Amino acid sequence: MGGSGTGSRSEANISQTSGSSSTAQSSGLHHLSTLGKKVADAEILWTLKSVHSHFSAHANMGMNDLFQHMFTDSEIAQAYSLSESKFRYMTTFGLGPYFSKKLVEDINKSTTHSVLFNESLNEHLQNKQFDVYVRYWSDESCKVDSHYLASLFIGHGRAADLLNHYEDATKDLEPNKTWHVGMDGPNVNLAFERELKKSREEMGLPPLLSLGTCGLHTVYRAFQTDAKETNWNLDRPCIFTTTGLPICVEQNDVIKVDVSSSEQAREKLEFDMSCKAFLCRTTGKPLEKCPLKFAVVRHLRCLDPRVMAGQIETSVKLFERLLTCLIDNQRVREDGADVLKKQYSSFVTEVVHGNAANLLLFQKYDRVKDERIDSFLAAYLKESSYKQLWELVKCLLVVSHAVGAVLNVKIDQELRNAAKNASSRYKAELKKQQEDEKRMIKEDENKAINDEIFSLKRKRKHLLEDCCTLRSSSEKLMDLAEKEQKMIHVTEANSYRHTIKSMENEAEQVHEKVEQLKKKLKKLRYLTSILGYRVQFNCNHARTVQRLE
Repeated sequence: MGGSGTGSRSEANISQTSGSSSTAQSSGLHHLSTLGKKVADAEILWTLKSVHSHFSAHANMGMNDLFQHMFTDSEIAQAYSLSESKFRYMTTFGLGPYFSKKLVEDINKSTTHSVLFNESLNEHLQNKQFDVYVRYWSDESCKVDSHYLASLFIGHGRAADLLNHYEDATKDLEPNKTWHVGMDGPNVNLAFERELKKSREEMGLPPLLSLGTCGLHTVYRAFQTDAKETNWNLDRPCIFTTTGLPICVEQNDVIKVDVSSSEQAREKLEFDMSCKAFLCRTTGKPLEKCPLKFAVVRHLRCLDPRVMAGQIETSVKLFERLLTCLIDNQRVREDGADVLKKQYSSFVTEVVHGNAANLLLFQKYDRVKDERIDSFLAAYLKESSYKQLWELVKCLLVVSHAVGAVLNVKIDQELRNAAKNASSRYKAELKKQQEDEKRMIKEDENKAINDEIFSLKRKRKHLLEDCCTLRSSSEKLMDLAEKEQKMIHVTEANSYRHTIKSMENEAEQVHEKVEQLKKKLKKLRYLTSILGYRVQFNCNHARTVQRLE
């Protein structure tokens, strides 16, 4: 009995000890897992801070030791390991693709978006850069946001080239949701707009809203053109000072300025007339090409709070005309226009004019000092009774000039996985580049061998042609020797035959060398095809991993 009791207590102690050890082990694993997440979050936050503050990758050298000395009691600082190379591949292969994917998902959730692009010279690369931005209604921030989408380096800037680059940059967006494309006003961009409209018609997509181009470019070109017509040569001082006087040796102050006039009345009159003509042309050109000539832009005033606070008939009439334009552009259905008109009229009558406090706020609205118009209208239109009107207003605000930004970044498990898998993507990209380099080397070798084979074949052809010519000459000499009974012709014919024999031997050697090169070329082509299959396999594997994430 005593032995059995002792055995039971021993088994109980063993089970208790094993249970406590397993609990401690699971607690330790949970602590390590939690610590790993915190370290990953710290590295992600510091990477985002470095990118936002334009820190270089080299600035991360020594940061690990610095944080460990600054925060000696922190486990996160002790485990922090963001090096220069890790910062590079985390931004390029981890955070960059993650935020691009999230941005495209957020854009495609919106019912409409506007695409903006601009071409400019990249001074560092000396190549034209094609930058694309997107403006859309973000359900996450509940306002209109404008975000950078992509950049492409282009060569020629013709309309067809711009269309190809535009389609490449916006391939992940839904084209039927694009309401407007914003751009500068050069003629090549206008030609691009025509090509884009033609392409959308062929795909059966609704037409884009015509809102004009950037007004700044119109004003600049108007001033430049009109200044040339007046023969004032306004650019000459700037050109002279930048080219003829690149360095100012001495700066002297003007002590006495002669303001007396020595011009004749006729010259004054001519100058006054040229000034008048310059002002007329300068103001006339922007008015001719400004966005106000487009009906949609003029009728969009119905969304201005100050217009809503004015005469009800005027604002309702503007909204009706706007609906007509949207129906013509296949953006609003005719059977839904009546509902939108009733909701707009009800909103202006009951919400704006039916409440004295609201009417005062709408009358005193200042788009510079007050809140943004999307936030201002959202406070009144989010009610269920104006649901259809609010959806249309959100689409119309996207084609206006609202600007937004991302202020907070939520670190979730998907973002952690993107940062974690950046290393494997970086290694896969390096391997792909190395195999591409090997493949290019093999292709260059193939080209060199092909060129050599072509040269040797041409040489053999010339040798054989010369042999035929010499053989024909030798036969003629032998016939001549037989007729004239002169040994000199026989000697000359024999000399030709020796030359023919040596040339035939040389042609045979060339043929053997060609066959050797063909075997070598066949082997190189086999190796190149294997490298190509490896590169394709790595690309497919990387895409599969990205989809699984």
